[in-house]
Amino acid sequence: MVRTAVFAAMALATTAFAPLAQARDDALAPVQRLDVRYDDLNLASGRGVATLDRRIARAAVAVCGSADGAELALRRAVKACQRRAIGGASDARRFAIAANATRMAAR
Repeated sequence: MVRTAVFAAMALATTAFAPLAQARDDALAPVQRLDVRYDDLNLASGRGVATLDRRIARAAVAVCGSADGAELALRRAVKACQRRAIGGASDARRFAIAANATRMAAR
């Protein structure tokens, strides 16, 4: 069975031509979900958890985009989106770690 965590984030526009209105009105912003795999990780180890955290951060960039070289307001909006995305994955992250601990204890 493949184990994945559902990763949800608020998708914000990342081009200079897109309006920043979505950043102000999160209720109207579309929600994008990505699956973050963790079935290959040992979440009982710090290394495994660090790898999961990196995957979640990469998923946040995939959903929110990267605003390298963009104007300051857009960079701030993208960074805020990434922080919300990572924060939004925290429950799934905790569940994955706890499920791993339970699975390891049952052995």
